[in-house]
Amino acid sequence: MAYYPVVREAALSLCEPIMWEGGVMQELPKKTVSCDVESFRGLLISDDLGKRYHKIIRNKCIPHISTYMLSSMYGEFMRRGVDFASLHIKAISGFAKHHNYSMGVLYVDVIAASESVIRELVLSKRMSDKAVVQALERLNFKPLAFDEFRRTCLAPAAVQEAGLPPEISAVLESVLKRNWFLSP
Repeated sequence: MAYYPVVREAALSLCEPIMWEGGVMQELPKKTVSCDVESFRGLLISDDLGKRYHKIIRNKCIPHISTYMLSSMYGEFMRRGVDFASLHIKAISGFAKHHNYSMGVLYVDVIAASESVIRELVLSKRMSDKAVVQALERLNFKPLAFDEFRRTCLAPAAVQEAGLPPEISAVLESVLKRNWFLSP
């Protein structure tokens, strides 16, 4: 592992090289070519060593986070892709239909506008009240939502509730606080 000294220094200093912190976001069509923004997804083209470093950090987090995740969640941490989610929903829908039950499905995905809010709930450092109000305004929440959100923010962060050791939590926070990408 020729790159071990660089990875070790980045982890111990809580400061990774700037080229690891982001890259170029390339738009790719999902299935069909269309002018509709919803028909595209972003693919981040970034430094390979940075990707390996982030994978090391993710792998250190997985044992702790997997105990915190709900069994109904899908994605990399749970090793279940969207195809599994689709089958799960079809099975539940079939069960509900067979037993004449009503059913609803809630799809939740983190997108750009809410990322600043979600990140603060996951990490232990908290946003200022002013930053929270600005984020909620960007998400078109009513001013009454501020107090409820503030109470939620006073609860322990997800990394604390998941039992992530402080040293891994510090490395994770250092990686997440300076993300960037360029769009061609």
